[in-house]
Amino acid sequence: MMPGHSYHLVPSAQQAVALWLVLLVYISRAAASGSKANSDLLKSISLADLMRKDAGELRRTYIRSQGDFTKSFCQTHVDNAPDPEITGFEPAEKLQSICTKLKLFQEHLAAVREQQIQLQEPSNSLLSKLRNAHERLGDLASTVNMALQCLKPNELITVGSITNSPRNTFQQKVYGCVVLTRHKEFLSRVYHELKNLRNTVER
Repeated sequence: MMPGHSYHLVPSAQQAVALWLVLLVYISRAAASGSKANSDLLKSISLADLMRKDAGELRRTYIRSQGDFTKSFCQTHVDNAPDPEITGFEPAEKLQSICTKLKLFQEHLAAVREQQIQLQEPSNSLLSKLRNAHERLGDLASTVNMALQCLKPNELITVGSITNSPRNTFQQKVYGCVVLTRHKEFLSRVYHELKNLRNTVER
């Protein structure tokens, strides 16, 4: 270097360095977000697997507790029972659908339990199983929502209130069994969908 002379990065070179630093930060944050989402999905998968197995026993306990009642009634069409289908194409859309449906099923299980409190003895194990299933739906919704927030921050999940609840005893029994049948089917779909989503997020 000649005395009295100094060399500086030209503006274009400075911009390139700044852009590269920004890119490194972005990549680092994306990797951390993907790792967090993957961890939350793994927790969700484990919980969904446990819940889908318990859902079958819950449904059987419900049917046994209804007296003169056959499981064929559980296939009856009920207008306000939640749909077990998961919608969306992108991972964030599917997680949002799962989270929304989990909260919706939670509302319906609470309604079923309130009806069964009026129909069953307090000692009936059905009531505690319904309570546990309701709480676990909330737990799973929370872990799924954490994964969703990693992919789509500040996404809000809203669920409307239940309308047109069945009034007479037989309608309540049918409604409850339809809800629990769809609850079982939904959790099975959630389990498999979460496994697929985890593979997608890992890539």
